[in-house]
Amino acid sequence: MVFIFWVVASVVVFYLLFLLWMRLGLDRVKQWGSNPTIPTVSVVIAARNEEENISELLDSLRQQVYPSDRLEIIVIDDGSTDGTGDVLTSYAEQMPNLRYYRLDKIPSGWSPKKWALTHGIGCSTGEVILTTDADCRPGPAWIETVVRPFADPSVGMVTAPAPLVADGKSMWWEALFLDSCAWDAFGAAGTGQGLALTCSGRNLAYRKRLFEELEGFQGVEHFVSGDDELLMQKMVIAGGWRLAFALSTKAIVPSPPPPTFIAFVRQRMRFASKGRHYFRLKTKSRFKFVVALIYLANLAGLVSLVAGLITLRTVWLAPLVLKIASEGILVPPYLRKIQRPVRPITFIITGLFYPLYVVFFGTLGSFSTLAWKGRRYEGSQVSTVDSQIQH
Repeated sequence: MVFIFWVVASVVVFYLLFLLWMRLGLDRVKQWGSNPTIPTVSVVIAARNEEENISELLDSLRQQVYPSDRLEIIVIDDGSTDGTGDVLTSYAEQMPNLRYYRLDKIPSGWSPKKWALTHGIGCSTGEVILTTDADCRPGPAWIETVVRPFADPSVGMVTAPAPLVADGKSMWWEALFLDSCAWDAFGAAGTGQGLALTCSGRNLAYRKRLFEELEGFQGVEHFVSGDDELLMQKMVIAGGWRLAFALSTKAIVPSPPPPTFIAFVRQRMRFASKGRHYFRLKTKSRFKFVVALIYLANLAGLVSLVAGLITLRTVWLAPLVLKIASEGILVPPYLRKIQRPVRPITFIITGLFYPLYVVFFGTLGSFSTLAWKGRRYEGSQVSTVDSQIQH
């Protein structure tokens, strides 16, 4: 037991040192000024059964301060069975820069969302592709702010805050918000240290030229999720381009959290479904090291919690307390930068249960059956059977 304790403690100490290094990266994230070139932008959205959400997103896009003659909006209706198409038809009559297309068939072995985005990008004319989801609500200066880093010709991709925000004020909703912001904090701090760690397709921009150079999603098209992070890792391996983070309150794109616990579990299973594949795909060694470290640190926190409860010895809880304190080095400063603080009690309680959450989804996500937008998949990759069902 003593040996196990010191192994757990050692992992957490190493995690602490990593987060201190990441905190330095957060301070190095560049604050971008205006982009004098005003690039043409194509906002590409893959939507399936979004009748209740798409109107608010289109209203948000219509209110953008970005020059309308430099902006086009492309929506791909991914085989919706509700009134999504009718809503798009109505808005297209009011928005000259809105175009939409319907897809009813998906090539065998392709993730539906990746195929929809590929089709939308193929129809686009903008220099910059900006992706978001139908249930997101960007502010009026979103596009203007996110494209600023492209003033640097070496920047190929820009990520930005994409928190889950609910109308309710319960600790549960605040915990989901904190979870999404914690990953954004890792993403922002990573860019400050030259590490491409994570991003979200709810708020992601990249040059169309980059997408074409990478041959789009080819090579990762069969993964159910990963239209964001897997593309980012392809860019890193290819080299020649930089990743930037738009750390600004104007760049935030909030979206609602899953409405039910079951929906939350399904979403997290989908997010985690590609996790173990990072170790066989072409990714940088230090990226794999960080992914493993985050998992092991949470496993150490879980062992600390369980051993403390079983033995009733407070010394066993020390690694878990140190882990929570370590995360306090990075996450709260990030929340202050985006002006979205959370209550300390929420941070502490979430930290107590977070190791179980990460270990559970990180372990099972790659092996479970996934359900998404009325489709089911036997694992993290689209199989031939899945493709036949989708058609």
